[in-house]
Amino acid sequence: MRFLLILAVLVSFGCLERQKPDIPLTWLPDPTLSKDVRSLSGDSVVFVGDSLTHIGTWRQWYPSVETSNQGWGGDRAINVLARLDPIIAAKPKKIFLLIGGNDICAGTPGPLVTELHRKIISRIVRETPKTKLYVQLVMPFGSKVRYYFGDKCPAGYKESIKSVNEALKLICKMYNVKCLDTYSLMAGRDNHFKPEYTIDQLHLSKIGYEVWVEFLRPYVEWF
Repeated sequence: MRFLLILAVLVSFGCLERQKPDIPLTWLPDPTLSKDVRSLSGDSVVFVGDSLTHIGTWRQWYPSVETSNQGWGGDRAINVLARLDPIIAAKPKKIFLLIGGNDICAGTPGPLVTELHRKIISRIVRETPKTKLYVQLVMPFGSKVRYYFGDKCPAGYKESIKSVNEALKLICKMYNVKCLDTYSLMAGRDNHFKPEYTIDQLHLSKIGYEVWVEFLRPYVEWF
């Protein structure tokens, strides 16, 4: 009898073990996952950003949470600022912001990227103060980034990403919002994406998404 009881307990724990998210092997964005702000509500956890966010199947990865994918492939900080109105109007529960990589790699000066972040953050904090805002640092990208962005991408893009991220940390302190160090999470010793985390030096691999999703999970589901 005692053996059967122990076995039942072990089986129950096994059933409760968290399943790893089903991460896509390709990065083909699904246009139906974003741009639709009609379903946003006060219970929504909103992911705002560029293709790194857009590619994510957040509803599938966090099924216990009402998520909204507001990532747009190729987006920049100025575009996020321009499309904030319906997101702010919904007064969502949480917003996860990741933007700026396309700006920097396309040659936008770091101080301008930083100022655009400040405007985005200040609007959210001011206009929907009960929303929990999580600002993610710009990810490192890889060694082929200048091949994709061409001559517009400055030779010192790695240093620019670092300087923008340092400024973002200060802005987050200024506005008392949570800053998540997604840069250190993804960067290798050469300040590029760790090779196993990316499929093309710009977008994340299956392993990269697994790491990112589990890093964000406590903030998405609990905090």
